Amino acid sequence: MRLPTRAQLGYHGRRWAWVPGLALLAYLVFPSSATNVEPLAVGTLADRDVIAPFTFPVNKSDQELAREAEELAGTVKPIYQYQDRALDSAKTAMQAFFSSIETAADQGGAVAILQAAKGQGFALSVPEAAYLAKGGKRHGLEKTLTELFDRTLALGVTGPGVLQVEQAPELIVRRRSGEQSVTRDQVLSYAQYLGRARAIHPDRGSSVGVVAAREVVTNEAHEKLVALHVDLVRRGAATSRSLGGVFGPVLRDSLILGIFWVLMMFYRRETYHERRQVALIGGLFGLVLLQAAVVAHFVPGHPEIAILPFMAMMLSVLFNGRVSMIAAMIVSIVIGQQPVFHDIPALFLCVVGGVTAALSVRTLRSRSNFYVPVLIIALGYLAGALALGLAGSWTLLEIGLRGVWGAANGLVSAGLTFFLLPVAESITGITTDLTLLELSDPSRPLLRRLSLEAPGTYAHSVAMANLVEAACNRVGADGLLGRVGCYYHDIGKINNPQYFVENQTRGNNPHDRLKAFQSAQIIKAHVTDGLALAHEARLPDAVAAFIPEHHGTTEITYFLDRAKKSGDGGSPKPGDYAYPGPKPHSAETAITMLADSVEAALRVLEDLTPKKIEEVINHIVRNKLNAGQLDEAPMTLRQIDQVKQEFVRIISGMYHNRIDYPESSGGITATWQPAAKA
Repeated sequence: MRLPTRAQLGYHGRRWAWVPGLALLAYLVFPSSATNVEPLAVGTLADRDVIAPFTFPVNKSDQELAREAEELAGTVKPIYQYQDRALDSAKTAMQAFFSSIETAADQGGAVAILQAAKGQGFALSVPEAAYLAKGGKRHGLEKTLTELFDRTLALGVTGPGVLQVEQAPELIVRRRSGEQSVTRDQVLSYAQYLGRARAIHPDRGSSVGVVAAREVVTNEAHEKLVALHVDLVRRGAATSRSLGGVFGPVLRDSLILGIFWVLMMFYRRETYHERRQVALIGGLFGLVLLQAAVVAHFVPGHPEIAILPFMAMMLSVLFNGRVSMIAAMIVSIVIGQQPVFHDIPALFLCVVGGVTAALSVRTLRSRSNFYVPVLIIALGYLAGALALGLAGSWTLLEIGLRGVWGAANGLVSAGLTFFLLPVAESITGITTDLTLLELSDPSRPLLRRLSLEAPGTYAHSVAMANLVEAACNRVGADGLLGRVGCYYHDIGKINNPQYFVENQTRGNNPHDRLKAFQSAQIIKAHVTDGLALAHEARLPDAVAAFIPEHHGTTEITYFLDRAKKSGDGGSPKPGDYAYPGPKPHSAETAITMLADSVEAALRVLEDLTPKKIEEVINHIVRNKLNAGQLDEAPMTLRQIDQVKQEFVRIISGMYHNRIDYPESSGGITATWQPAAKA
């Protein structure tokens, strides 16, 4: 096994550096599970949310239990008065709380719930508000609390810390006019009451916060934090500030992101090779993660506003729907794995939005092409919300609200795509359909100059464009790129239009006054002149490639033969009478080479018939193949045969026969001659 060289390590390292970088970014910007709970001392303000990833017991030590048992021995029976109004007040307060929360959830979701809870005297954390925003979970919690009150408060619960100082083994509980002697263990302490509350937790998979940021850490909260930390260590979990607590999440996200980089390396090598394209993909991934982190901090209950559709639409336009769909799923998994979204269907909603956006963008040739994707994205989010709502007992208002947020996300994503697409094109060097359509405008300075200064070349380019576009579409190539490339392929003839036959008048050929070598150099110069004009006009590389590649390295045979016959300057060198190249490297430029020769050849023939047209096309294609001009083009023989068939079909329609119209009615016949002047 051969070890990779330093150059290979550097090549791949510069591309794979994005993977751990993005994973580290996700770790830093998303709210963590805050499992590092030890520094939170009693009486201090919590500087962060501490979220329990699971339910856990808060038990006393064996020493504490033994000491309490000894202290209880030998005590007298104290009397405890049961207060009916405590149960009634608790139920009334609970009903008022959930009534206000219900109203707030219908109006504005998690944000409104935070305000409503504050009005009721409760300081909820953002994850708690997001939890209560879900109708099914909210109703389940209310039902569970009602059962808890009936099973515990109805029996009687002592205040916090009361039984901890009680030493009597038996107690007398007085209810209205009656009394009952019970053992101390039959009376619930406040701690036992909380224990029973946890035992009938309505949603054991929930990560509702144990301590919220800016709350004072009480003795009870500190006991919870210590118990949580002990249980985490027992389960082998790392704390958020430990090496494992940092490395674990970063490694987890790196493995997920690495899947996309592996796919690029093996199945999108042209993208993987271009560092600028890899950088754009990494930048889009990072932008989406940052925006999703903002959502997680402020409105974690609405993952449908994460801008996955923007990234998906951008990648669909620049690359294709397959790349975009895989990227959307990968980023959705990274977002869904964050602890803040464990109780929220973020993964599902992000996948629905991203994949829908990736598949909705097919072509992008006008601003109106954005409207249908926005509608499809909105319907996708609405369908996802409907599925979750039916399974989770959401209200119709909540389902509809998520659909509205999804539609707004699609609209914003489409706008961002439209405005940032030129920036992405300049970074990656990729030319999109929108840019090609802009370049095809006849009022563009270069095309206007071509039509005015070299009208014959302009007509030749337009005729070629029809041939090339049809042939490209036939073999699965980019027909629009082929058309626009034809418009600019001979742009260099602007500098010396009169030296090209299509711009000359009869009997006025300036080459008749030049030597063959001089004429050949003028003809060759239109390639270098064209490249210079393309660079000055900032034409995309994909369009500028048509200028040299449509001639390849073919010989300028007319002037080479003339040089051989005239003997000027001795034996001519073939290299002086050949175009500089390179040979066509794409299907579009290869088809343009064939169309250029075919269109020029047919102009010198008379009485064109479909049979003669087909023979001419076969002859030209055969010569190009034999000369090796198509060796570097990614085309099969079957595709070349399809190109020939399309050429025959288009040209036969262009050179169709017309009937003679009587001259007496102002028509033209085949024998028509202009009238002699008086």
